[in-house]
Amino acid sequence: MDRDRWETFLEKHLTPADQAFPSVPPVPGDWKTLSAEDSLPLLLDLTQAQLADDIRPTCECFTALAIRAMPLLCYRRHLLCDVLLETEEGPGLFAFIYGQSGVLPLDLTSKALFRLNSVYGDPATSPAAALEYLHLFTGFIIGGAESGRFRVLESADYFPWVDADPPPQALDAVRQALSKVSYPPRVVCANDEADAPAPMTLHSGDLAEQRSLNSDVDSPVVAWHIQVPVVYGRSLWDCDFTVLRDGEVHMEEDRTLLDDLPLRLERFIGAVRLP
Repeated sequence: MDRDRWETFLEKHLTPADQAFPSVPPVPGDWKTLSAEDSLPLLLDLTQAQLADDIRPTCECFTALAIRAMPLLCYRRHLLCDVLLETEEGPGLFAFIYGQSGVLPLDLTSKALFRLNSVYGDPATSPAAALEYLHLFTGFIIGGAESGRFRVLESADYFPWVDADPPPQALDAVRQALSKVSYPPRVVCANDEADAPAPMTLHSGDLAEQRSLNSDVDSPVVAWHIQVPVVYGRSLWDCDFTVLRDGEVHMEEDRTLLDDLPLRLERFIGAVRLP
């Protein structure tokens, strides 16, 4: 599908995201809620993938209530989808990438991303695409049953407090910790080649602008260095990542900033998130 037809599809079939979902989307971006009509083929493909055992065990029985989606920079002409499920444990969320290859479940392993990389090529072709890819790579690989996923902290909305109004002392501690690190995230060119472009530092506002205005920019950069806070379990970390153009990710260093914060831990039924 060419760019004009793709943009027409998005304008026609996606509506502004509503408040039905019990938590913020898994990745920052321009999320929309699919109409019931357009959700149907995605749900059919999702069901077929589960019946074919292409999805790691999820709920044995669930009812899909809604699907939200956003276009991806790192995989152009693909949607990142998050389906709201009614499970026996309450509302749950299950994420997948949808495109020409059909449903690619994000099953808390790196399998889907590496499959996409092998078919569609380099995902990290710009600073914004590299940061988005890091969200996908870290946010959909479970570290442990007790601690859940790694959450790249690009927005305060993505800080999973237990209560809507967290204790003032916890807020003060977080603000103080974040004032000493790269927050919002910083993306710097990490090329070693002599002819590489000059190092480029972009902060969150610049990245948001690039998402909307320069999403098709294909930089010659072969690697990006990303400094970003990460929430993992009930701890806040300061992490340094290298994201290669081809999708390989390395955590170069991590430093604990705060422990034992009053943060909400997700539970999981297979790859279904229970917020």
